[in-house]
Amino acid sequence: MKKIIAAILLIAFATQTFAKELVILDYYANTTSFEKDCINKDKPMMHCCGKCQLRKKLQQQEKNDKQNQEQRGNNKNEVLSSKSFFAKIPLARRQEFCINYQELSFSKEIKMPRSFFHPPGA
Repeated sequence: MKKIIAAILLIAFATQTFAKELVILDYYANTTSFEKDCINKDKPMMHCCGKCQLRKKLQQQEKNDKQNQEQRGNNKNEVLSSKSFFAKIPLARRQEFCINYQELSFSKEIKMPRSFFHPPGA
């Protein structure tokens, strides 16, 4: 049962995400039906082959997507109050810490234990 529900949700998500590509895939699968409804049947020199119908369906799909986005966006921009009811906490000034590092003298050779450090061989 869980697999069936997961498959249905996956298909629904894929169709919503790839709606534009599905319209184009439908055009290539059913080119003859698009050619029957073509506006430019009387102009064979244009080699339209139903692409005008494909363009109309893509524009319709974009229009539907924009309407859905506007409907989703309307609910999110509601302003309940212009005043903020949250308490404002004044920020304390940060104390700047000054760390003094000891100066290293480079006059002495730094002895490293050879048991740990092995330089790469040539």
